[in-house]
Amino acid sequence: ALPLRAPAAPCPSAVDALHLLASAPILSGIVIMVRGGRPRLAAIVDVLIIGLAMGLLVWFAAIHPTTQTHRPSLASALIADAYPTMDYLLVLALAQLLVSRVRNTALMWVTSAFVTVLVTDVVYAWLRSSSSFTASSLVNVGYFGFYVMLGAAALSPSMGSLSEPSAVA
Repeated sequence: ALPLRAPAAPCPSAVDALHLLASAPILSGIVIMVRGGRPRLAAIVDVLIIGLAMGLLVWFAAIHPTTQTHRPSLASALIADAYPTMDYLLVLALAQLLVSRVRNTALMWVTSAFVTVLVTDVVYAWLRSSSSFTASSLVNVGYFGFYVMLGAAALSPSMGSLSEPSAVA
């Protein structure tokens, strides 16, 4: 008997669009929370430096390799680059939130979750660009960890105080 093999999922698909669209309200919520606080100028500069360094890592590890490989379509290339880019924007907004809010357990879990998904998407993009990705890859553990950490943040007693501004001016 021939081994059964599942057909490859189309890329891009409607699921990709829905996943990327789901990130927009999350980013909007974080930005709204950041705007409510009053971070110090030094903290803003720190976040910009961290963001620049992290952006370079995302570019060289995920986005640049996908632009160098042959993609069947422009839409496929844009979708492949959109995942780590959106994750990068979410982590950057969370970094700003970290300097403008009281650091509590829930915020640490949320930040850890989004850093985990950023690293996972960068590794996934790198594996896809080098044609090393398989559906049973260990990179899927990162996505599982993301949801576990978000669940831990939601269950944390400090979740209610997440939107309170920091007392540090």
